[in-house]
Amino acid sequence: MHSHTTELVAAATTLIAKGTDTGVKIRMDAPWMGFMRTIAGQIIGTGAILTVVFIVIAAIVWGGAKAFGAGHAQNIGVMGVIIGIIVCVLLGSAASMVMYFTGFNLFA
Repeated sequence: MHSHTTELVAAATTLIAKGTDTGVKIRMDAPWMGFMRTIAGQIIGTGAILTVVFIVIAAIVWGGAKAFGAGHAQNIGVMGVIIGIIVCVLLGSAASMVMYFTGFNLFA
C-alpha cells in the first residue's frame, strides 16, 4: 500500500516539477458568478461587522475586569481583542489570499 502511495506522490511531484500544463483554465463567464461574488462579499462584510462587535464586547470585558481587579476576566478580554483583530485581518485579506494562492481574480 505504501509503495502505491509513494509512486503516486512521486508522479505528482514530477509533474509539478516539470511545470506541466493540465489545460484547466479558470472561467469567469458562468451565469452565477455575479451572484456568488455578491454573496461572498456579503458574508465577508457581515463577518467583519460581527467581529468588530466581538472586539468591542471583549474590550468592555477587559476594561471592566481591569476596573474591578478580576485577573482572569482581564485575560479573557485581552484574548478576545487579539483573536478579533486576527479574524478581521484574515477577513480583510480573504480576496487577496484567494488571488495570490490560486490566480483567481475576484475583483475582475
